[in-house]
Amino acid sequence: MILWPATIICLGLGPVDLLGLKETSPGARLPAGWEIQPVKNVAPPLISVHASDSAPVLRIEGAGTAAWLHRSFRLEAGSGGGRLRWSWRVLETPANADLRRKDRDDSAIRLFVIFGNPRGLFTKSGRIIFYSTGGQEPPDFAGRSHVNGRIQIIRTVGADRLGEWVELEVDPEEDYRRIWGRNAPSIAAVGLMQDTDQTGTRAIAEVRRIEWVSDGAMPVPSG
Repeated sequence: MILWPATIICLGLGPVDLLGLKETSPGARLPAGWEIQPVKNVAPPLISVHASDSAPVLRIEGAGTAAWLHRSFRLEAGSGGGRLRWSWRVLETPANADLRRKDRDDSAIRLFVIFGNPRGLFTKSGRIIFYSTGGQEPPDFAGRSHVNGRIQIIRTVGADRLGEWVELEVDPEEDYRRIWGRNAPSIAAVGLMQDTDQTGTRAIAEVRRIEWVSDGAMPVPSG
């Protein structure tokens, strides 16, 4: 049984803090409002909230592991849109990873957006965009997931930024239109993933911020 955490209903104006580290004590396994979903037959990575440079971060580390981390985030279609911003760094990247190859499709950290069905990770409905750190593939790589045709992968940064905090910003609805050629349905959830189960090698990544920025009314927490 999948238990989904309280939903943030985004009605506009941000930034809306989606990571929730300010409400989470150091030493916690997950930030407040987040859930973990294991990958079948694969052990999850180690996940913890701790201080880095006197600020809280979410740290994910593992070797031959994988898991989905997610929280509900409701943004209705046609609400005016917005942008997803986040900050992460990779301290160790899976050796020989390559997003183009099924047998080496690993990533130290991925941020994903679920459109449509809030349980789109686990059912045949809904579509997902993965914004992934990369390996040996070209810097501009984008393509369909080897696991599921409803999942699209977009490479963000590679191993050349190892150890560096990287600030990223995307427009998920615009990316959806570009990929699937039609307007995006409602956004139902956001999440993070680290997977090293293909290469069996080690990865360490930290995330210090995920936020939604838009125009309009203030967001209202729900549930």
